[in-house]
Amino acid sequence: MTRRYWPILIFCTALTLPASLWAHHSWSGDYFLDKTVTVKGKIAQFEYQNPHSVLHFEVTNEQGVTETWVGEWAGAGKLNNEGVSKGKLKPGDELTIFGNPGRAPDEHRLHILGIRRTDGFKWGKLN
Repeated sequence: MTRRYWPILIFCTALTLPASLWAHHSWSGDYFLDKTVTVKGKIAQFEYQNPHSVLHFEVTNEQGVTETWVGEWAGAGKLNNEGVSKGKLKPGDELTIFGNPGRAPDEHRLHILGIRRTDGFKWGKLN
């Protein structure tokens, strides 16, 4: 690459840098990182994607009412490296999920820290 293209490359990089800095957010904005909860439920849907995979699961509360919860966790690449592939979790699988609760309790959200399936498969840390 000749020297005359360097200013153009630097300029283009400078234009895209702010967008990439804003692209990622802190978990603390959406979840209480100083609190943890454990819930049991059945998988409704597993979105194996980047930047964060999402687990939709149904939990029966103390009153016997079924609630739909959403758990957000690592991206597909990180999960794959830690033994969680796209087909590892399927709708209907029963899980114990451990994580940080969402700041809006009515939304039933978790930042997932660990899961345990009834057949013994586990990922992350559990309380």
